Amino acid sequence: GDNVNRLRAIATLPQDDRLVIAIQSKYGVKTLDDLRHEKPPLTIALAFDDGENMVGFATNRLLKAANMSRKELENWGCSFLEGEAPWDTMPHAIDGTADAVIFEAIMTPYWKELQAKHEMTFIPVDDEVLTALEREYGWPRGTIPQDRFAGLHGPFQTVDFSDFLLMCRDDLDDDIAYLMAWCVCETTATIERQYAHLSPRDSPLTYPLDPAKMCQTSIPLHPGADAYYRDAKLIS
Repeated sequence: GDNVNRLRAIATLPQDDRLVIAIQSKYGVKTLDDLRHEKPPLTIALAFDDGENMVGFATNRLLKAANMSRKELENWGCSFLEGEAPWDTMPHAIDGTADAVIFEAIMTPYWKELQAKHEMTFIPVDDEVLTALEREYGWPRGTIPQDRFAGLHGPFQTVDFSDFLLMCRDDLDDDIAYLMAWCVCETTATIERQYAHLSPRDSPLTYPLDPAKMCQTSIPLHPGADAYYRDAKLIS
């Protein structure tokens, strides 16, 4: 509603990420069609959809677009273990209390731990499902390259879950918004140093940070941030 219309952007911070569905290979499920036909009674680890968690929000919309709402899954015997973030969701799949997981943060070590413990099959998202999500929410599709996870037979498509949007409300003081934009663009080396022990591919924040890309945002810029980017000649 009105609150959404009041949101303004400061900067986009890069993260190369996807929302993925993985199911223990012993179920023999390789596609969403297999899942709909076989109807295995899975225990699925996923994020809360509590109106605040974007991962849970996106997961439920993905399932609904695939004609497998949570209600539908419950009807054929599935149950859910919910968490807020990778550290309280992925362990359910790693320790085997969940047979399947739908989550993001694919660059974190949790996914390697999961594959070390269980043979997992990664499920591509059908073209028409991705098209429906693009149409309804403007969410782009993304490719998982073959070398991202062990045992992939090729790249596959799923929902893109890249980047963080640093945002604020429209009534934030212009000077503060200007300063925030200045901080993320002028102190990139300090920010990058916190992630330098990880390769860019395995870092929760993809670096190097590029101010020319950081000023491109999915919602309108706050006037204070906009003023900084103009002063810095990043936008004209």
